Amino acid sequence: VLATVVPWLGNVIFVARVEGACTIDSTPFLFTCTAVAAAVAVFRYRVLEPIPTLQDARIEVIGDGFLIVDRELRVADLNRAAEAIIGRDRATAARQHVGRFLPDWPKHIEGEVRQDVTLAAPDGSRIYDVRITPVQAGGERVTGYVVLLRDVTDHRRLEEDLRQAQKMESVGKLAGGIAHDFNNLLTAIIGYAALAEGEQPAGTPAREWIEQIRRSGEQAAALTSQLLA
Repeated sequence: VLATVVPWLGNVIFVARVEGACTIDSTPFLFTCTAVAAAVAVFRYRVLEPIPTLQDARIEVIGDGFLIVDRELRVADLNRAAEAIIGRDRATAARQHVGRFLPDWPKHIEGEVRQDVTLAAPDGSRIYDVRITPVQAGGERVTGYVVLLRDVTDHRRLEEDLRQAQKMESVGKLAGGIAHDFNNLLTAIIGYAALAEGEQPAGTPAREWIEQIRRSGEQAAALTSQLLA
């Protein structure tokens, strides 16, 4: 307000002391117009496209990693958790392309993007749930990105273990059903073999053959019992 009012006030006083307005000094007017236009461009239309910075102490102490990336995909700021995740401190990571630290960065980001990224760690690879949110200012223009990294390694491993357990359960149910039906068939085979064996005189070849059929059926029935167990 002062930058606008003072030069104009000075020019009004200057004009009041002279005979005509032709001797007005235009320099203060030009400076005033320039200052006002620059202020409107920066604060209203965000010509300089400022990006946010991590100034909240609560962000620094949480376990999730936070990164601020500018529209050129360069790292602008990050918290301590993100430093530990990418293995770089703030000074080293600053102005570096985010693709060096987070592979498979999306080519086109229109809204919030979530994806799993595997990164190397001292104790082996870790899986992170990466959430990328565009920062928009002055309408639809994107001025940067806020990136959240959450370690979901244990969660993903539990999910994989659950899927494996469900697969094994399905296989077990299938094997149990087959074994149960097969055991019913063997029961009939063993029963009829026993009846046929009783109808044959002892010492005849047919009786020995039928006896062998019954014994084989009993061995198969024991195997199916193990499958059911």
